[in-house]
Amino acid sequence: MYQVSFSQNPNGFHIEGYPNAVKFAQPPDDLSKAYAHLWLHYEDLHFAHQCLSRLAEARPDDRILVQALWHSALVATFKCFQFSKARESLIRNNIYESGIQREVFDYLKNIRNKTVVHDENDWRQVLVGAVINPPSEPSKVEAALCFALSVGAPGQTDITNLGLVVERAIEWVQQQFDTKADSIVDELNTWSYDELTALPDAKLDVPTAASVGNTRNTPRR
Repeated sequence: MYQVSFSQNPNGFHIEGYPNAVKFAQPPDDLSKAYAHLWLHYEDLHFAHQCLSRLAEARPDDRILVQALWHSALVATFKCFQFSKARESLIRNNIYESGIQREVFDYLKNIRNKTVVHDENDWRQVLVGAVINPPSEPSKVEAALCFALSVGAPGQTDITNLGLVVERAIEWVQQQFDTKADSIVDELNTWSYDELTALPDAKLDVPTAASVGNTRNTPRR
């Protein structure tokens, strides 16, 4: 994989490193869909990896920072494997071997789904109780109280395992990304020069406040 460098100009943006290029063209959707989605997965996984790196440096007593980094790493990782209307999801069985790798993946995914995001399992509970007075008191019930029990800070084993999950996913995505890039180049090299220059210019839509609730249009078959 690579990092693209570009600069802006009055006509849009200029891709650096290709001084002889005459056009930056948008390939057809059937060629570019998977390629685009792999890049988005890579960005999320890279962010998760950075969160885990910062988590390793965080003080254990800084509970807010530890929890924020842990939650961010979990959400960014499993975002790549969850259903999305705008991009193809990664498939667990294509990346992780059967047995312990998939068991660890499922365990961490359940933390994300059932604890962090949706609060459905018993890792967070609230105990409600009524304080009952002795018969000599005028009021039989003194107060209603509640307090929470939460499995909060991650253990080192969970942090290490999530790091392994992320690193394996990044490795797989990078391999697929490079393969897809080569296949796009190979396919377009079979086209005539006129067909290539007739392709539309590659462009991005500018996001706005009005578009925040909409599902974006992505390359699709």
